[in-house]
Amino acid sequence: MSSFTDISGAAPSNSRNQKLPPSRKFSTSLSDAEMKMKLLSDGGRAPSKPRKLGEEEKAEIPESVSKVEPVTESATEAIDSIKEMLDIIHSVQEMMEALNLSPLPISHHANDVADQHMKDQRKKGVEKPKRREQIIGESLDNDNVALTVYPKSDETRKIIASSLANHFLFSDLEGSGVKDVIDTMEKEDVLQDMVIIQQGEAGDKFYVLEHGSAQIKVNGEKKGILTSGAAFGELALMWNSPRAATIVAMDDCTLWSLSRPLFRRLLATSSSNQTVQLCEFLNNVPLLHPLGNQETTKIARALRSEMYSDGEYIIRQGDEGDVFYIIYKGKVVCTKNEEDGAEREMVRLKSGDFFGERALQKKEPRAANVIACGDVECFTLTLDQFNLLLGGIQEVIYHITTARVLKSVPLLSGLSEEALYSLTNIFESHKYEKGDLVITEGEEGDHFYVVHDGTVQVTQFSSSLDAEVELGTLESGHYFGEIALLTRAPRTASVKVSTDKAELLVMHRNDFQTFMAPFENEIQEQMEQREHHATVKHGKAEDYMEGVEKLDDVDAVNPYASLKQGAGVTGGRSRTESMKAKIKQKKSEMDPVVLEDLDVLCVLGMGTFGKVVMVTHRVRQNQVSALKCLAKAHLIRTHQEQNVWREKEAMQVMSHPFVVELRGTLSDTNQVYLLLEYVPGGELWSLLYEKKPKSMQGEWGGMTLKSTVLFSAMCISAFEHIHEWDFCYRDLKPENLLIDKRGYLKIADFGFAKRLPYETAGGKLEDRTFTLCGTPEYMAPEIVLSRGHDKAVDFWSVGILIYEMLCGTTPFEANNQQDTFERIVYSQRYLRFPLRFDPHAKSIIRKLLEANSALRLGSLKGGIQDIKKHLFFSAHAIKSKDDWAKLANYGFEMEYVPSISGETDSSNFSRDDEEDDSLELNSAVEEFVVGSEGDQFKDF
Repeated sequence: MSSFTDISGAAPSNSRNQKLPPSRKFSTSLSDAEMKMKLLSDGGRAPSKPRKLGEEEKAEIPESVSKVEPVTESATEAIDSIKEMLDIIHSVQEMMEALNLSPLPISHHANDVADQHMKDQRKKGVEKPKRREQIIGESLDNDNVALTVYPKSDETRKIIASSLANHFLFSDLEGSGVKDVIDTMEKEDVLQDMVIIQQGEAGDKFYVLEHGSAQIKVNGEKKGILTSGAAFGELALMWNSPRAATIVAMDDCTLWSLSRPLFRRLLATSSSNQTVQLCEFLNNVPLLHPLGNQETTKIARALRSEMYSDGEYIIRQGDEGDVFYIIYKGKVVCTKNEEDGAEREMVRLKSGDFFGERALQKKEPRAANVIACGDVECFTLTLDQFNLLLGGIQEVIYHITTARVLKSVPLLSGLSEEALYSLTNIFESHKYEKGDLVITEGEEGDHFYVVHDGTVQVTQFSSSLDAEVELGTLESGHYFGEIALLTRAPRTASVKVSTDKAELLVMHRNDFQTFMAPFENEIQEQMEQREHHATVKHGKAEDYMEGVEKLDDVDAVNPYASLKQGAGVTGGRSRTESMKAKIKQKKSEMDPVVLEDLDVLCVLGMGTFGKVVMVTHRVRQNQVSALKCLAKAHLIRTHQEQNVWREKEAMQVMSHPFVVELRGTLSDTNQVYLLLEYVPGGELWSLLYEKKPKSMQGEWGGMTLKSTVLFSAMCISAFEHIHEWDFCYRDLKPENLLIDKRGYLKIADFGFAKRLPYETAGGKLEDRTFTLCGTPEYMAPEIVLSRGHDKAVDFWSVGILIYEMLCGTTPFEANNQQDTFERIVYSQRYLRFPLRFDPHAKSIIRKLLEANSALRLGSLKGGIQDIKKHLFFSAHAIKSKDDWAKLANYGFEMEYVPSISGETDSSNFSRDDEEDDSLELNSAVEEFVVGSEGDQFKDF
């Protein structure tokens, strides 16, 4: 039993696959409770027995730490019992709330305790609010870290393995991953009195102490002793955070160290290898053979790990089946119940085999028993999860075959599988009979067609022949109707069905103009080609063909042959190329900015890399803007130059009412500048924690439900736009949300934005990135654990934001980053709500804070529309598509509208007294020295 339990602790999870942190014991001069507060913040940990404090040692405990009373074993048992009781009451209370029943009379006192705990958490955030800082680790993208194996004895490996088992950062590693970590840990011998780590210095290594002992010191005071098996320096594995304590060798010590780049690369490799292996397993399932790589990968990432003990029944004959299983480790035996009650063995299955696949089609009684032979690990997927992820199996197969038809269309051949699959949701399927006229020559057209199945005949009226002339036939994969949609000219030909039945994929004009815009040049080429073929067919090509080679016989017979084969087409632009073209166009539309045209009015705030000032632009009729100033030297020293370029690249294409507008970029000798739209209402953080009016005071410690719904809807609307441009934002929080003069939000600071998918230096298209970045309380588990992350991290952050706006605190807030990260990794265990919490808010938060990113709301079949359709929005304020449009047009009356005296009013931005007030842009800016690589910001 753990010797320290936080009353806020969490309910026992009923999920088999969740790996819970084990109990920890420390050898130290502090109580376990005190060590949890101090040592887990990067001081140390050791799996040895605690000892009692001496009187002198007690006197050394700082006041801030000594407030925590030592916890005796009997007290711990009592606290654990209370915690378990509260967990049960929470669960019962939530079920009763869901059924609209009154609270249990017996739970009043426990409810008061739970309410007080939540109030204390909120109070902690309200009384001493602090703006949260971003953190960023080294990029793992395109990073090749050399793996060196260092020999170790079996005893050494056992000590290291025991230490790693106690840490949440290693919980995501399977057996081979743990072995790789142990193999690559390097031996370090340290002499007595040597400093191993120094408080305040940036850390880059994690240590396990094999032999010897070491003293923990905080601010020069002795705080504990580490002995064999102790591990310390955990935060260094995530980012270069300052050490929270000094560790000094008390005698000669043997340590094993692991560097941050190596550790995070091992985590990333382990995650990727597991996904590849699961994809290989899935490819062996006949039912899933029609799936493409995208769908298979999506399923692989959604699978959940389940552990079974020897002799345990995984499924029982006759039970309703709704779970599909892949055996990852171990073996199972399949048996069948005989009429006499005996079980007959049918077959044995091993790693890589699967069972229960019919559950992905429908729920039906199981035909056999499946029993674990020894310890078994399976990866599972339920029917409901499969349907949420991809839709019904028949629907999925239809979409896949449709995507393959679209792939054969020359214009669309360069699109990714993901884009083609998305297109299948835009096209509608229309069925026709033989002789049906699909389009008529001379009529105005508003649809684009692709032949999915069957054949259609293309004809055109010839005035010289006074008859219909057949131009050719179109089969599966061919298209027509695009000319009228581009030019708005009447249809130039008629098309009718020539087979008994035909299925056509149909796209409306609005969708066509939106999606097909990047292919306008290719369409124009093919349009001219078709006109040419039609002219040849009518026998009027003398003038038109002057100086042009004659068509060969095949083309003369079938003028569409070249289109079928993709001839004369540029191959179709890929989505990446199309996006680059759009960005280039957007960039060319931005007016150049000259620093001398800007007048600085005041300083709005200071940041890590520089300051933000208010300016007016003399040439643009004194337009008021915010100028973000970034010191080149600091950017280079902290390896952030690439992020600044990404920020510019992302912001210059954004055009949305809830995204801050980029008005220009420029640079001088020492700094680069982003000229931004000025948003005068200040930060949402200030409204939430400093100047929230009583009318906005919510029931659970934050703001009202109405404001929370509208604010979060603005973020979702903005993310929809950002994601459409293939960018992942990665740093949502109240500090990065500005309030405009109407009381509406705008997302600012795109410093962590990144294009996803992105192209590696080797030309490979990657749909996940591995860099640790963001604000700790808002990070998703896959970022913390380096599993690789995508745009789903933005949906997670919306869940955190909704919780914070309603409760006045984030759900995984802790006294230190170490505990915050641990709570995020075990989110299902730590997520708690105040009593009588809004059920729709609770539902959307839980779905957005799904630890498995593949099953997170927003990542499912319906994409971001699933979020927009959730009852959290539709049951409160935004009930329809029209309401979402109304929101984008500022049609809702906001509960808070900032007080603004004029365009240059800066009163809503609070600043510290010690901040630099100088209006000189380059005052106190570190000089930038151009290195051998030249000025990397020359063309900024």
